[in-house]
Amino acid sequence: MDYTTEDFVNVLLLRNQLVNVELSELMKFYEDYDRFCTFLRSVLVLRDVDSAFLLFRPEFIEKIERVIQIHRFGEKRSEVWGDINEIVLYLNQIKSYSDDFREMLKEDYRTYQQDCRKTPFEDENEFLYSMAYDAVVYCAIQRNDMDFITEDDMYLVSINYFIETFPEMFQDPAIQQRVLEKIAGIEAKGWPFRKELRNYSKETREAFQKLKQKEE
Repeated sequence: MDYTTEDFVNVLLLRNQLVNVELSELMKFYEDYDRFCTFLRSVLVLRDVDSAFLLFRPEFIEKIERVIQIHRFGEKRSEVWGDINEIVLYLNQIKSYSDDFREMLKEDYRTYQQDCRKTPFEDENEFLYSMAYDAVVYCAIQRNDMDFITEDDMYLVSINYFIETFPEMFQDPAIQQRVLEKIAGIEAKGWPFRKELRNYSKETREAFQKLKQKEE
């Protein structure tokens, strides 16, 4: 499967929904058939690029299973039957993992994410919160609504992740300026009382500037 920028963004949104949105809201949102088709595509992309994410909470799988039932037997079922079957097989496979194998995959995934984001996570809740916050940061940057970002540390964590996994989002000079101004503001706020945040923002700025130099 070839992935587009839209696919990447939809996976960010899906992760946010699985962490933060109640099942009843998801069921209502995906009654719209076009949204439902996007959901199916996003789950399949998640399977390929972020599969271990679903292992962290059983309700993630439950939410997906419930949503795919919305149009599974509807009038247009022939259009989505293949994707739904792929997802069902995928979820059944995940549920059959042994505890040891599951924990190994989770640990590998957590380590990978921490390396990308250049930060450790205190616990699983903080880890998943960060994964969900990526969508907030992306939308704020794209919409030029940086006030939407209320957590400086999570902003930096997401920027580091995007640098490693989605550098093409920074090709627009206006977005580059937006991102750097926010990092500079956080770096200034970190002085002199929040040394750790200041150091992390400096590290993020340097990583971002290296990315810009590669593109130039």
